[in-house]
Amino acid sequence: NKVGCVRNIVQERYLIESKESASHVQLACSQHYCAFPLNGNELCIWNTSDSFNQPLHLIGHHQSITAVTFGNRVNPLLVCSASCDYVIVWNLVECGERVL
Repeated sequence: NKVGCVRNIVQERYLIESKESASHVQLACSQHYCAFPLNGNELCIWNTSDSFNQPLHLIGHHQSITAVTFGNRVNPLLVCSASCDYVIVWNLVECGERVL
């Protein structure tokens, strides 16, 4: 994790390794979160407002995730991921609580 400030631009960096190439990975961002496929069929959620928390890894797809988007409400904060086998709507508060 590395946070820096260049002029008036805040930069945050977090390194996550994946078994799949990242050249065509869908990326979705909301106010405080980024979501992207990891290792093809796993959804990774990074909370950009809390850089000390580990990313949330959501497992449920059997095929590679091809699309990711956030809902338009903050409460509940939902993210949708799609693959050839499933379309899954994840409630991030509930998913985070299950991990804890």
